[in-house]
Parts: sequence; structure tokens; C-alpha cells
Amino acid sequence: FGREAYADCARRSALDWNALVTCRLDENHVWKLQQRAWKETPSDHQYVPWAVVDGRHIDQEDEDLMASVCDAIKTRRQYDDTPSPPCPEFS
Repeated sequence: FGREAYADCARRSALDWNALVTCRLDENHVWKLQQRAWKETPSDHQYVPWAVVDGRHIDQEDEDLMASVCDAIKTRRQYDDTPSPPCPEFS
């Protein structure tokens, strides 16, 4: 993707693209963010992205993340009005 695609995504998400770029280019700020992330990341998280669905780690090499999310939402919908996710069975 090019810079315009990211800028458009930021705009559609109501984010300030210029502020994001400024933040990204500030090496001191980037270093502080990395240090904060390191401190706040649980020690059992071994890689990124570390996906967790309903408190259970999903290893995306062995499991389908979208299927896990859809299954969890399907289960929750039995008990409440959880909105329909972008799952084929809810289309």
C-alpha cells in the first residue's frame, strides 16, 4: 500500500494523518512507545500479533482467527444481543 492508502484510511477513521506521521518520525517518541509496549506486554506473549479470543490465545498457524471470532460471537448471541460480525453465516 502507498502513503495515500494509509492517509485515506486515517481520514475515514477520523484520525489526524499529519499527527500520526509526526509521531512516527519522532525517534524519541517512537523509542518511548517501544519501551512502554515492552513493559506492558505480558511475558507469555511471544510474537505479534498475539490474538486472544474470549481469554484464549489463538495460534494463527494452527487455527483460523476469523472462525474463532465468529464462533465466540455465535456463542455470545445465544445470551445477549451481540451485533452480527462480518461472518458468512450471519450475512
